[in-house]
Amino acid sequence: AVRSWLLTVIAASLICALADALMPPGAVRRVGRLVCGLVLASAILSPLAGLDVESGQSWLERHLASVEFQRAELEEEVQVTIVPVLTEADFAAALPKWEGADCVAVLPLPALAGVAVSLGEDDGRRAYLYDIRAASYEGDYRALLAALFGPAVKKAAHGVKELCRGLLDEGIEGAGFVFDTELAAYLLDPTAGSYELRKLVVSYFKKEVEQSAAYKDETAFSLLDDGLKAQTSWYEDAAWIEVFYGLFQPKLEELGLLSVLTDIELPLCPVLARMERAGVLVDAQALADFGRQLQLGIDTLKAEIYRLAGEEFNILSPKQLGHILFDKLGLPPVKKTKTGWSTNVDVLEKLRPQHEIVGAVLDYRQLTKLNSTYVEGLGKVVAADGRIHTSFQNTVTATGRLSSTEPNLQNIPVRTPLGAEMRKMFVAPKGKVLVDADYSQIELRLLAHMSGDQAMIGGF
Repeated sequence: AVRSWLLTVIAASLICALADALMPPGAVRRVGRLVCGLVLASAILSPLAGLDVESGQSWLERHLASVEFQRAELEEEVQVTIVPVLTEADFAAALPKWEGADCVAVLPLPALAGVAVSLGEDDGRRAYLYDIRAASYEGDYRALLAALFGPAVKKAAHGVKELCRGLLDEGIEGAGFVFDTELAAYLLDPTAGSYELRKLVVSYFKKEVEQSAAYKDETAFSLLDDGLKAQTSWYEDAAWIEVFYGLFQPKLEELGLLSVLTDIELPLCPVLARMERAGVLVDAQALADFGRQLQLGIDTLKAEIYRLAGEEFNILSPKQLGHILFDKLGLPPVKKTKTGWSTNVDVLEKLRPQHEIVGAVLDYRQLTKLNSTYVEGLGKVVAADGRIHTSFQNTVTATGRLSSTEPNLQNIPVRTPLGAEMRKMFVAPKGKVLVDADYSQIELRLLAHMSGDQAMIGGF
């Protein structure tokens, strides 16, 4: 074991020297140096952490041999030092440095099992990456998190809203965030669709990286994993956050968007996190009763459709429904598709006056969708606290609006009596009320303001 450890240290030193000679200078070299620093840190710390260095060594050599570093916009060379934070004394020494910095980059592990903190020095020639793990920290880990994510430490992160949500689960109100590289990328390109950190690396630096970060795997840093690959990807991503912070901030400032990030988007992140964690209360009994009411209506309509058709068939099958409507009942086809005659809602609405079966089919579709999508669908995602905890996405829509996923609570129907009845399932707890607020004709008001048209200003 000692021989393997010594060989790893020697090999790591040689790899560091070789990589330093071959890498072009710039921001990407910083990430490369960090990987090399990880080699030495892993070799030195592995006896303490219980890592199987020998099994990880061959992987590391293959990994570094396959990396191609591209020249970044920044041209400074940076020496990165890995600093493990194992004791309260380590933390006490690091905290004043974090608090005194203009900004540190932070990257948590899933479930806040650890945090990487990247700190650059003023001269830009040296940086420190602090490795904090809950499993190996000997002090009060929650107190460490509370201090690190308090207002005294100014931080950049990738996905502040999700980080705030995780902190709330630990009873900590996240504060001190001055930059979010995910939100910044969204503001710079609202239609990109995805702002995952490693996709940004490919987009901005044309550098090929593994799209799945090993440190996010369920087995990362466990007995089933040698730890080295996960640790490397974790350190790399922490360094990339700092790189993108330096890249995106001046771009946002140049486009006049920095205040949108700092004054609107960032302050909204902890609000959204609290909203997600609070959830919305659902009257489970009323939802179940409504489902039974829908099922009774579905069964009644099904029997009526079978009577009108003169036979039983799969009502939700376009092919079988088309056969009944156009072949058996002789209704005029409206639109043809690749697989036969169309039976979509527009076609059926045109055919409604010609036979009573069409109206019954439309009502059947509405009830089955309400039942499967909303009653059964929402019933499956009601948490133990009786609430539905949706996710509010702030980097999805091109217009800057929020979207709701898992589940989508923004498309609950309201324009039909049954849809409106569905909305009654969302209730306030005893002694409280739900308040609905909306801007009146916000688009027209914005247009009046931006155009300066006096008639519009007077009207809106």
